[in-house]
Amino acid sequence: MSSASASWRFRRWRRGILSGKYARGTEGTRADEKNSSLRRAELAPNILSAVDKLEAVAKRRGQTPVQLALAWVLRRPEVTSALIGVRTLEQLKDNLGVLSNLTLSPEELAEIDAATKDALLDHRPKF
Repeated sequence: MSSASASWRFRRWRRGILSGKYARGTEGTRADEKNSSLRRAELAPNILSAVDKLEAVAKRRGQTPVQLALAWVLRRPEVTSALIGVRTLEQLKDNLGVLSNLTLSPEELAEIDAATKDALLDHRPKF
């Protein structure tokens, strides 16, 4: 996988999608708001299926899905830092928890690639 495509692999997990909070629907979440920046396409069945698969990988590693995503990003030699977006101390602690388990095995990397293969979104402008 090229570094350009790799850098986008977990991009769609921003805005809480990776947290699993949308797996049970959007009612009561910001995705349900009229002017939400979260697009419905980002909550398509293929996306939510990928979240479930990634959650299983993370669970086997003793991590949260967010920690798994950070470990995946930070393993790349061209990545010098990872930007995190937290609103609470609990989210910050969750993000920092990745530091105790940064190494991904070749098998885990293959499983992550397979889990996300059908969940990639096309963010190119439509003309």
